[in-house]
Amino acid sequence: MSRPDPVPPRDPLIRSSWTRCAEQGLATDSPLGSEPVDRALLAERLEANARLVTYAQPIIEHLHGQLDHDASMVLLADREGLILRAVGDGSFVSRAQRVALMPGAGWAEAQMGTNAIGTAIHESRTVSVMADEHYLERNRFLTCIATPIHAPSGGMLGILDLSSDVRVSLPHARALLHSTAEMIEHRLLESMGDGHVSMHFSPYPEMLGSPLEAIAVFDEAGQMLACNRNARQQLGLRGLDALPSFEASFDAEWRRLLASPADGQPLELRTRQGRWLTAQVRLRAAPRRRPRSLSATAPVQGNDGFDELEHGDARMRIAVDRARKIADRNIPLLIQGETGSGKEWFARAFHRSSPRRDAPWVAVNCASIPATLIEAELFGYAPGAFTGARAR
Repeated sequence: MSRPDPVPPRDPLIRSSWTRCAEQGLATDSPLGSEPVDRALLAERLEANARLVTYAQPIIEHLHGQLDHDASMVLLADREGLILRAVGDGSFVSRAQRVALMPGAGWAEAQMGTNAIGTAIHESRTVSVMADEHYLERNRFLTCIATPIHAPSGGMLGILDLSSDVRVSLPHARALLHSTAEMIEHRLLESMGDGHVSMHFSPYPEMLGSPLEAIAVFDEAGQMLACNRNARQQLGLRGLDALPSFEASFDAEWRRLLASPADGQPLELRTRQGRWLTAQVRLRAAPRRRPRSLSATAPVQGNDGFDELEHGDARMRIAVDRARKIADRNIPLLIQGETGSGKEWFARAFHRSSPRRDAPWVAVNCASIPATLIEAELFGYAPGAFTGARAR
């Protein structure tokens, strides 16, 4: 007896996605491949998206902590849908892994049918896919919301996804996801400030320094290099618009602005559309680089990753000085700190400053690995224990 055809979803966006999946030859009961996770590709993509992962990791950990529910997880994917990071716990993570909702698996529509990650990539906007709206039957225990993360210079950089059991209610999930994506974008934008000029502005002075402020980064000639969503809104820029120069955006001369001694002091600027804004201009000098030692055995001091950590904080400077003294030693390093304090960022800087800098950087989030999987990797498993298992 043949199975009845699935009922197409009512939502036009989801229905269009189902049509694309059918045209690509996907069946709703398609089985999961024997090896859905590509570890070599994951290592390559983690390296290619190192800045995104570094700045996003503590923020997505914080988001997961706000959810207060075991049957949920937060995922970070690249712009092609490959999952880079996953934060979750409990039995839900184990169930999610059975459908390859885990790092190293690709969730583009062509691979996994209609799903929040893949469909958000295709639509370039926030997408919710709930339960039976998933094209593949095996994914219908999930409710997922995904939103793009935009690069500072524009365009899609990656995808932030919140997935949960279909029976779980996560109020305000969409708002939480949006604010988290904007936090990641904000950190990426701030990280490129050295050697450039950053301008923070808003129609309301009290909004400066808040998540609602607009931020734009310019080069020394006044060409805008990057901006956040608020800046695009204030200046009337659309998603695919080329970034304008300062003088094309504001009724003021760039060289006179740079000549002003009021670094960081509020000033009034008028846009070319005649709108008055309060702005703070911050001139950020490029970090000084120390010459690299020519001795192969001397401590690494020169053009190293530690320079990126020095932003005037005395405690960080002490930690960096200590780390430089042992960067060339073949000894383990334990970095301790609260979630969001920058442990992985520090570890990456240490790696780039060590003799192993040309070797791959491999980060393992042990908390996200089920105990049974660790046991299997350490002590082996019998062939056929699960789909694709080989004797180890």
